[in-house]
Amino acid sequence: MNQTSFEAVKKHFYSIVQIPEREWRKFEVFLFSRSLKKGAYFIQEGDRCYDVGLITTGLIKRFLITEAGKEYVHYLSDLEKRKTSNFRHSRS
Repeated sequence: MNQTSFEAVKKHFYSIVQIPEREWRKFEVFLFSRSLKKGAYFIQEGDRCYDVGLITTGLIKRFLITEAGKEYVHYLSDLEKRKTSNFRHSRS
């Protein structure tokens, strides 16, 4: 994990709870960085998820597509701008 991402993750966790440095060092060995290209999926239907993601830059969208091909967007988040939207929007 690169230093910038590592510091962003640590800052995020510390904004929620103070973790003793000794405990943080035990946790940080499990952290790794993964970049996704625009349009790539973090996880898809039917996949088993083994990871937890924290987006440090970019935008993420949670959606589903019906059997009829209609897309329902449930969630958008842009952590850089600290904007999150929970809404239901459909697009055919």
